[in-house]
Amino acid sequence: MELISFDELIAKREQREKDRLKVGKIPIPETDRYLIAKMPTDSKMLDLFGKFAKSYNDREMGNLLRMSDEAIYACCEQLQDKKLRESLGVSDPLDVVPALFTVPERNEMSTSILQFLGLLNADDNEEDDAIENPAKN
Repeated sequence: MELISFDELIAKREQREKDRLKVGKIPIPETDRYLIAKMPTDSKMLDLFGKFAKSYNDREMGNLLRMSDEAIYACCEQLQDKKLRESLGVSDPLDVVPALFTVPERNEMSTSILQFLGLLNADDNEEDDAIENPAKN
């Protein structure tokens, strides 16, 4: 293990700034469609991380799914449209995700959003391609 250099620290800072602008695709199961996800603020990330850790440690799958719904909603601006919420007949913004997607769909999408946020590591299988930056294309 080596001491990190000044230049490496500066490069680390530049990478952190780029990571704040990270954009990804969250596939919608059983379709060829996706939602665009953007990284949330640090405070939202800390909130989601805390909820994820608690739900995971408690082995409470319902809470984990609700936390994933919140992450999907927070990262996907398409879902935050007030007209969408009105059309779905939901008053609580966090009810948008369960109003649109089934539990199995939400479960599958939760893997993608948690990988995008860095809360889960991608497996070494086809899941690696589930999230990609559309800016590359």
